[in-house]
Amino acid sequence: MCLTLPAFAVAMALIFGAPGPVLVLAALAGGAIGVAWARKSWAELLDEAVDLTIERDSATAELLDAHTDMAFRERLDQSLRASSNESATIDLVLRAVSEVLPETEVSLLLNLPDEARVGWSVKLRGGSAQAAVPVPDKPGCLAFSSLSTITAATSHAVDSCEHLRSDTDNMSSVCIPLRLGDRSLGAINALGAPGQLPSAAAIERAEWAVSRGAIRIAEQRLQRGPSSAGTPDPVTGLPGLPALRHQLKDLIRTLMPFCVSIVSIDQYEDIRLGQGDEAAEIALEFLADAMTSTLRPGDFICRIGGPDFGVVLKDCSARQATAVIERMRESLALLLALESQTAFTCSAGIVESHQATSLDELLDMAHDAMLKASAAGGNRVLLAFEADHM
Repeated sequence: MCLTLPAFAVAMALIFGAPGPVLVLAALAGGAIGVAWARKSWAELLDEAVDLTIERDSATAELLDAHTDMAFRERLDQSLRASSNESATIDLVLRAVSEVLPETEVSLLLNLPDEARVGWSVKLRGGSAQAAVPVPDKPGCLAFSSLSTITAATSHAVDSCEHLRSDTDNMSSVCIPLRLGDRSLGAINALGAPGQLPSAAAIERAEWAVSRGAIRIAEQRLQRGPSSAGTPDPVTGLPGLPALRHQLKDLIRTLMPFCVSIVSIDQYEDIRLGQGDEAAEIALEFLADAMTSTLRPGDFICRIGGPDFGVVLKDCSARQATAVIERMRESLALLLALESQTAFTCSAGIVESHQATSLDELLDMAHDAMLKASAAGGNRVLLAFEADHM
Protein backbone atom coordinates (compact mmCIF):
# COMPACT_ATOMS: atom_id res chain seq x y z
CA MET A 1 0.00 0.00 0.00
CA CYS A 2 2.85 2.44 0.81
CA LEU A 3 4.27 1.99 -2.77
CA THR A 4 0.92 2.11 -4.55
CA LEU A 5 -0.11 5.55 -3.24
CA PRO A 6 2.93 7.57 -4.55
CA ALA A 7 2.72 5.81 -7.92
CA PHE A 8 -0.99 6.60 -8.17
CA ALA A 9 -0.30 10.30 -7.37
CA VAL A 10 2.38 10.60 -10.10
CA ALA A 11 0.13 8.84 -12.65
CA MET A 12 -2.70 11.25 -12.01
CA ALA A 13 -0.33 14.21 -12.36
CA LEU A 14 0.90 12.87 -15.74
CA ILE A 15 -2.64 12.32 -16.99
CA PHE A 16 -3.56 15.92 -16.29
CA GLY A 17 -0.27 17.20 -17.81
CA ALA A 18 1.26 18.58 -14.66
CA PRO A 19 4.75 20.16 -14.98
CA GLY A 20 7.87 18.60 -13.43
CA PRO A 21 7.80 20.35 -10.04
CA VAL A 22 4.21 19.31 -9.57
CA LEU A 23 5.18 15.73 -10.38
CA VAL A 24 7.81 15.87 -7.66
CA LEU A 25 5.37 17.30 -5.18
CA ALA A 26 2.81 14.67 -6.10
CA ALA A 27 5.35 11.95 -5.57
CA LEU A 28 6.39 13.37 -2.18
CA ALA A 29 2.79 13.81 -1.06
CA GLY A 30 1.91 10.31 -2.11
CA GLY A 31 4.94 8.96 -0.31
CA ALA A 32 4.04 10.81 2.88
CA ILE A 33 0.50 9.49 2.71
CA GLY A 34 1.82 6.00 2.08
CA VAL A 35 4.19 6.15 5.03
CA ALA A 36 1.41 7.42 7.31
CA TRP A 37 -0.88 4.66 6.11
CA ALA A 38 1.84 2.09 6.65
CA ARG A 39 2.52 3.36 10.15
CA LYS A 40 -1.17 3.15 11.04
CA SER A 41 -1.44 -0.36 9.63
CA TRP A 42 1.66 -1.54 11.46
CA ALA A 43 0.47 0.09 14.70
CA GLU A 44 -2.88 -1.68 14.43
CA LEU A 45 -1.14 -4.95 13.73
CA LEU A 46 1.20 -4.37 16.68
CA ASP A 47 -1.74 -3.54 18.97
CA GLU A 48 -3.50 -6.69 17.88
CA ALA A 49 -0.35 -8.72 18.52
CA VAL A 50 0.05 -7.17 21.98
CA ASP A 51 -3.62 -7.86 22.82
CA LEU A 52 -3.25 -11.47 21.67
CA THR A 53 -0.08 -11.85 23.78
CA ILE A 54 -1.84 -10.42 26.85
CA GLU A 55 -4.81 -12.72 26.33
CA ARG A 56 -2.53 -15.70 25.87
CA ASP A 57 -0.48 -14.86 28.99
CA SER A 58 -3.68 -14.31 30.99
CA ALA A 59 -5.10 -17.64 29.83
CA THR A 60 -1.79 -19.34 30.65
CA ALA A 61 -1.75 -17.75 34.12
CA GLU A 62 -5.35 -18.81 34.77
CA LEU A 63 -4.56 -22.35 33.65
CA LEU A 64 -1.47 -22.47 35.85
CA ASP A 65 -3.41 -21.09 38.83
CA ALA A 66 -6.18 -23.66 38.28
CA HIS A 67 -3.58 -26.44 38.13
CA THR A 68 -1.89 -25.13 41.30
CA ASP A 69 -5.26 -24.91 43.06
CA MET A 70 -6.21 -28.45 42.05
CA ALA A 71 -2.85 -29.81 43.20
CA PHE A 72 -3.17 -27.96 46.53
CA ARG A 73 -6.66 -29.35 47.17
CA GLU A 74 -5.60 -32.89 46.30
CA ARG A 75 -2.56 -32.67 48.63
CA LEU A 76 -4.61 -31.32 51.52
CA ASP A 77 -7.39 -33.90 51.12
CA GLN A 78 -4.81 -36.69 51.03
CA SER A 79 -3.08 -35.35 54.15
CA LEU A 80 -6.38 -34.91 56.00
CA ARG A 81 -7.38 -38.50 55.26
CA ALA A 82 -4.10 -39.63 56.85
CA SER A 83 -4.56 -37.33 59.88
CA SER A 84 -4.93 -39.45 63.02
CA ASN A 85 -6.38 -36.95 65.52
CA GLU A 86 -7.81 -33.47 65.96
CA SER A 87 -4.48 -31.90 66.91
CA ALA A 88 -2.86 -33.17 63.71
CA THR A 89 -5.83 -31.92 61.69
CA ILE A 90 -5.64 -28.43 63.20
CA ASP A 91 -1.90 -28.37 62.52
CA LEU A 92 -2.55 -29.27 58.87
CA VAL A 93 -5.20 -26.58 58.47
CA LEU A 94 -2.93 -23.90 59.94
CA ARG A 95 -0.10 -24.87 57.59
CA ALA A 96 -2.47 -24.98 54.61
CA VAL A 97 -3.76 -21.46 55.31
CA SER A 98 -0.18 -20.25 55.76
CA GLU A 99 0.66 -21.71 52.34
CA VAL A 100 -2.14 -19.92 50.48
CA LEU A 101 -1.70 -16.68 52.49
CA PRO A 102 2.11 -16.65 52.69
CA GLU A 103 2.51 -13.00 53.72
CA THR A 104 0.46 -13.43 56.89
CA GLU A 105 0.93 -14.66 60.46
CA VAL A 106 -1.52 -17.51 61.03
CA SER A 107 -3.07 -18.66 64.31
CA LEU A 108 -6.14 -20.46 65.63
CA LEU A 109 -8.37 -18.47 67.96
CA LEU A 110 -10.47 -20.74 70.19
CA ASN A 111 -13.72 -19.36 71.53
CA LEU A 112 -15.04 -19.86 75.02
CA PRO A 113 -17.81 -22.48 75.28
CA ASP A 114 -21.07 -20.99 73.97
CA GLU A 115 -19.52 -17.48 73.81
CA ALA A 116 -18.30 -15.38 70.87
CA ARG A 117 -15.16 -14.46 72.78
CA VAL A 118 -11.55 -15.56 72.33
CA GLY A 119 -10.32 -17.80 75.14
CA TRP A 120 -7.03 -19.09 73.74
CA SER A 121 -4.66 -18.58 70.82
CA VAL A 122 -2.70 -21.33 69.04
CA LYS A 123 0.02 -19.76 66.88
CA LEU A 124 1.76 -21.39 63.91
CA ARG A 125 5.52 -21.09 64.40
CA GLY A 126 8.20 -22.82 62.38
CA GLY A 127 5.62 -24.85 60.48
CA SER A 128 3.90 -26.35 63.54
CA ALA A 129 1.16 -25.35 65.95
CA GLN A 130 2.34 -24.14 69.34
CA ALA A 131 0.70 -24.77 72.72
CA ALA A 132 -2.55 -22.92 73.39
CA VAL A 133 -2.04 -19.65 75.28
CA PRO A 134 -4.85 -17.87 77.20
CA VAL A 135 -5.85 -14.52 75.63
CA PRO A 136 -6.12 -11.68 78.18
CA ASP A 137 -9.50 -9.99 78.69
CA LYS A 138 -11.28 -12.53 76.42
CA PRO A 139 -11.89 -10.18 73.42
CA GLY A 140 -14.65 -10.77 70.87
CA CYS A 141 -14.39 -12.04 67.29
CA LEU A 142 -17.09 -11.32 64.71
CA ALA A 143 -16.37 -14.60 62.89
CA PHE A 144 -17.57 -16.50 65.98
CA SER A 145 -20.96 -14.85 66.08
CA SER A 146 -21.59 -14.54 62.33
CA LEU A 147 -20.12 -17.92 61.35
CA SER A 148 -18.75 -16.19 58.25
CA THR A 149 -15.37 -14.87 57.13
CA ILE A 150 -14.56 -11.39 58.44
CA THR A 151 -11.87 -9.21 56.82
CA ALA A 152 -10.42 -5.93 58.01
CA ALA A 153 -7.92 -3.83 56.04
CA THR A 154 -6.80 -2.19 59.26
CA SER A 155 -7.19 -3.07 62.92
CA HIS A 156 -7.80 0.60 63.71
CA ALA A 157 -11.17 0.55 61.96
CA VAL A 158 -14.17 0.91 64.29
CA ASP A 159 -15.78 -2.24 62.86
CA SER A 160 -12.72 -4.49 63.19
CA CYS A 161 -12.73 -7.46 65.57
CA GLU A 162 -12.18 -6.65 69.23
CA HIS A 163 -9.15 -8.93 69.43
CA LEU A 164 -7.43 -6.75 66.79
CA ARG A 165 -8.18 -3.45 68.52
CA SER A 166 -6.64 -4.80 71.72
CA ASP A 167 -3.26 -5.04 69.92
CA THR A 168 -1.07 -1.93 69.64
CA ASP A 169 0.18 -2.79 66.12
CA ASN A 170 -1.89 -1.83 63.09
CA MET A 171 -2.53 -4.79 60.76
CA SER A 172 -4.93 -6.32 58.26
CA SER A 173 -6.84 -9.41 59.25
CA VAL A 174 -8.79 -12.34 57.83
CA CYS A 175 -10.86 -14.39 60.32
CA ILE A 176 -12.27 -17.66 58.92
CA PRO A 177 -14.64 -19.56 61.27
CA LEU A 178 -13.83 -23.19 62.05
CA ARG A 179 -17.37 -24.47 62.33
CA LEU A 180 -19.02 -27.77 63.09
CA GLY A 181 -22.61 -27.56 61.95
CA ASP A 182 -24.21 -24.46 63.38
CA ARG A 183 -21.62 -23.74 66.04
CA SER A 184 -18.08 -22.39 66.06
CA LEU A 185 -15.03 -24.15 67.45
CA GLY A 186 -12.86 -21.12 66.76
CA ALA A 187 -11.48 -19.09 63.87
CA ILE A 188 -8.35 -19.23 61.76
CA ASN A 189 -6.84 -15.74 61.93
CA ALA A 190 -4.35 -14.46 59.32
CA LEU A 191 -2.63 -11.15 60.13
CA GLY A 192 -0.86 -9.11 57.45
CA ALA A 193 0.47 -5.64 56.73
CA PRO A 194 -2.11 -2.84 57.14
CA GLY A 195 -4.10 -2.15 54.00
CA GLN A 196 -2.86 -5.31 52.27
CA LEU A 197 -5.61 -7.92 52.31
CA PRO A 198 -5.04 -11.15 50.32
CA SER A 199 -6.83 -11.56 46.99
CA ALA A 200 -10.38 -12.86 46.91
CA ALA A 201 -9.15 -16.06 45.24
CA ALA A 202 -6.58 -16.66 48.00
CA ILE A 203 -9.16 -16.08 50.74
CA GLU A 204 -11.58 -18.48 48.99
CA ARG A 205 -8.86 -21.14 48.88
CA ALA A 206 -8.12 -20.62 52.57
CA GLU A 207 -11.84 -20.88 53.40
CA TRP A 208 -12.00 -24.18 51.53
CA ALA A 209 -9.01 -25.52 53.50
CA VAL A 210 -10.63 -24.57 56.81
CA SER A 211 -13.96 -26.14 55.81
CA ARG A 212 -12.24 -29.39 54.81
CA GLY A 213 -10.42 -29.45 58.14
CA ALA A 214 -13.72 -28.98 60.00
CA ILE A 215 -15.23 -31.90 58.09
CA ARG A 216 -12.26 -34.09 59.06
CA ILE A 217 -12.58 -33.09 62.73
CA ALA A 218 -16.27 -34.05 62.66
CA GLU A 219 -15.34 -37.43 61.14
CA GLN A 220 -12.69 -38.02 63.81
CA ARG A 221 -15.14 -37.22 66.59
CA LEU A 222 -17.67 -39.59 65.09
CA GLN A 223 -15.08 -42.36 64.81
CA ARG A 224 -13.89 -41.79 68.36
CA GLY A 225 -17.40 -41.87 69.73
CA PRO A 226 -18.74 -39.70 72.55
CA SER A 227 -16.00 -37.88 74.42
CA SER A 228 -17.89 -38.28 77.68
CA ALA A 229 -19.21 -41.70 78.50
CA GLY A 230 -22.01 -41.89 81.01
CA THR A 231 -24.50 -39.30 82.24
CA PRO A 232 -23.36 -35.67 82.73
CA ASP A 233 -23.24 -34.34 86.27
CA PRO A 234 -26.62 -32.61 86.98
CA VAL A 235 -25.02 -29.76 88.99
CA THR A 236 -22.06 -28.72 86.82
CA GLY A 237 -22.97 -30.31 83.47
CA LEU A 238 -19.50 -31.90 83.37
CA PRO A 239 -18.85 -35.56 82.48
CA GLY A 240 -18.50 -38.07 85.30
CA LEU A 241 -15.99 -40.70 86.42
CA PRO A 242 -16.71 -43.13 83.52
CA ALA A 243 -15.70 -40.36 81.09
CA LEU A 244 -12.46 -39.83 82.99
CA ARG A 245 -11.52 -43.49 82.68
CA HIS A 246 -12.48 -43.43 79.00
CA GLN A 247 -10.22 -40.42 78.46
CA LEU A 248 -7.29 -42.04 80.26
CA LYS A 249 -7.58 -45.24 78.21
CA ASP A 250 -7.45 -43.21 74.98
CA LEU A 251 -4.37 -41.32 76.13
CA ILE A 252 -2.51 -44.42 77.26
CA ARG A 253 -2.98 -45.93 73.78
CA THR A 254 -1.39 -42.86 72.16
CA LEU A 255 1.71 -43.10 74.42
CA MET A 256 1.42 -39.34 74.97
CA PRO A 257 2.73 -38.11 78.35
CA PHE A 258 0.10 -36.51 80.55
CA CYS A 259 -0.77 -35.55 84.11
CA VAL A 260 -3.83 -36.36 86.21
CA SER A 261 -5.07 -34.01 88.92
CA ILE A 262 -7.76 -34.47 91.52
CA VAL A 263 -9.14 -31.11 92.69
CA SER A 264 -11.41 -30.82 95.73
CA ILE A 265 -13.21 -28.04 97.61
CA ASP A 266 -11.72 -27.49 101.06
CA GLN A 267 -14.18 -27.81 103.97
CA TYR A 268 -16.94 -28.86 101.56
CA GLU A 269 -18.89 -30.68 104.29
CA ASP A 270 -18.74 -27.58 106.50
CA ILE A 271 -20.30 -25.56 103.67
CA ARG A 272 -23.01 -28.15 103.04
CA LEU A 273 -23.89 -28.66 106.69
CA GLY A 274 -23.56 -25.01 107.73
CA GLN A 275 -25.09 -23.24 104.71
CA GLY A 276 -27.16 -25.96 103.07
CA ASP A 277 -27.12 -28.04 99.92
CA GLU A 278 -27.83 -25.03 97.68
CA ALA A 279 -24.69 -23.23 98.90
CA ALA A 280 -22.67 -26.41 98.35
CA GLU A 281 -23.97 -26.69 94.79
CA ILE A 282 -23.13 -23.04 94.12
CA ALA A 283 -19.58 -23.72 95.30
CA LEU A 284 -19.35 -26.68 92.91
CA GLU A 285 -20.60 -24.52 90.03
CA PHE A 286 -18.06 -21.78 90.75
CA LEU A 287 -15.16 -24.23 90.86
CA ALA A 288 -16.35 -25.84 87.61
CA ASP A 289 -16.55 -22.39 85.95
CA ALA A 290 -13.07 -21.45 87.15
CA MET A 291 -11.64 -24.69 85.79
CA THR A 292 -13.32 -24.59 82.37
CA SER A 293 -12.39 -20.92 81.78
CA THR A 294 -8.76 -21.30 82.87
CA LEU A 295 -7.52 -24.70 81.76
CA ARG A 296 -6.22 -25.30 78.24
CA PRO A 297 -8.59 -26.23 75.37
CA GLY A 298 -7.25 -29.77 75.13
CA ASP A 299 -7.52 -30.50 78.85
CA PHE A 300 -10.30 -32.74 80.17
CA ILE A 301 -12.42 -31.88 83.21
CA CYS A 302 -15.04 -33.97 84.98
CA ARG A 303 -16.78 -34.23 88.32
CA ILE A 304 -15.93 -37.45 90.12
CA GLY A 305 -18.39 -37.05 92.96
CA GLY A 306 -18.91 -35.02 96.13
CA PRO A 307 -16.44 -32.10 96.17
CA ASP A 308 -13.95 -33.85 93.86
CA PHE A 309 -13.13 -33.05 90.23
CA GLY A 310 -10.79 -34.88 87.87
CA VAL A 311 -8.50 -33.13 85.37
CA VAL A 312 -6.39 -34.67 82.60
CA LEU A 313 -3.66 -32.44 81.19
CA LYS A 314 -2.29 -33.76 77.89
CA ASP A 315 1.36 -33.50 76.87
CA CYS A 316 2.20 -31.85 80.15
CA SER A 317 4.98 -32.17 82.73
CA ALA A 318 4.49 -32.00 86.50
CA ARG A 319 5.91 -28.46 86.58
CA GLN A 320 3.58 -27.30 83.81
CA ALA A 321 0.59 -29.02 85.41
CA THR A 322 1.32 -27.31 88.73
CA ALA A 323 1.39 -23.89 87.00
CA VAL A 324 -1.94 -24.63 85.29
CA ILE A 325 -3.70 -25.70 88.50
CA GLU A 326 -2.22 -22.78 90.45
CA ARG A 327 -3.60 -20.43 87.82
CA MET A 328 -6.99 -22.10 88.23
CA ARG A 329 -6.91 -21.49 92.00
CA GLU A 330 -6.16 -17.79 91.40
CA SER A 331 -9.00 -17.64 88.88
CA LEU A 332 -11.40 -19.14 91.43
CA ALA A 333 -10.48 -16.54 94.07
CA LEU A 334 -10.93 -13.70 91.57
CA LEU A 335 -14.27 -15.09 90.34
CA LEU A 336 -15.65 -15.36 93.88
CA ALA A 337 -14.56 -11.80 94.65
CA LEU A 338 -16.13 -10.40 91.47
CA GLU A 339 -19.42 -12.21 92.13
CA SER A 340 -19.43 -11.23 95.83
CA GLN A 341 -19.71 -14.87 96.84
CA THR A 342 -18.59 -16.38 100.11
CA ALA A 343 -14.93 -17.27 99.68
CA PHE A 344 -13.78 -20.86 99.72
CA THR A 345 -10.61 -22.60 98.56
CA CYS A 346 -9.60 -25.82 96.89
CA SER A 347 -6.70 -28.25 97.03
CA ALA A 348 -5.23 -30.44 94.30
CA GLY A 349 -3.01 -33.48 93.87
CA ILE A 350 -1.06 -34.16 90.66
CA VAL A 351 0.54 -37.31 89.29
CA GLU A 352 2.49 -37.81 86.07
CA SER A 353 1.45 -40.68 83.80
CA HIS A 354 4.80 -42.47 84.02
CA GLN A 355 4.57 -42.74 87.82
CA ALA A 356 1.84 -45.41 87.78
CA THR A 357 1.26 -48.74 86.05
CA SER A 358 -2.57 -48.70 85.92
CA LEU A 359 -5.54 -46.36 85.74
CA ASP A 360 -6.55 -47.11 89.30
CA GLU A 361 -3.04 -46.41 90.56
CA LEU A 362 -2.96 -43.07 88.72
CA LEU A 363 -6.24 -41.97 90.26
CA ASP A 364 -5.32 -43.26 93.72
CA MET A 365 -1.97 -41.41 93.69
CA ALA A 366 -3.58 -38.12 92.58
CA HIS A 367 -6.35 -38.50 95.16
CA ASP A 368 -3.88 -39.29 97.96
CA ALA A 369 -1.80 -36.21 97.08
CA MET A 370 -4.96 -34.07 97.14
CA LEU A 371 -5.94 -35.39 100.59
CA LYS A 372 -2.48 -34.62 101.97
CA ALA A 373 -2.61 -31.09 100.49
CA SER A 374 -5.97 -30.54 102.16
CA ALA A 375 -4.77 -31.98 105.48
CA ALA A 376 -1.74 -29.67 105.38
CA GLY A 377 -4.01 -26.62 105.52
CA GLY A 378 -5.68 -26.67 102.13
CA ASN A 379 -5.58 -24.09 99.36
CA ARG A 380 -2.51 -25.68 97.78
CA VAL A 381 -1.26 -28.00 95.04
CA LEU A 382 0.82 -31.08 95.85
CA LEU A 383 2.66 -33.43 93.51
CA ALA A 384 2.41 -37.17 94.18
CA PHE A 385 6.14 -37.64 94.74
CA GLU A 386 6.11 -34.72 97.20
CA ALA A 387 3.19 -36.29 99.08
CA ASP A 388 5.22 -39.49 99.53
CA HIS A 389 7.78 -37.53 101.58
CA MET A 390 5.35 -35.71 103.84
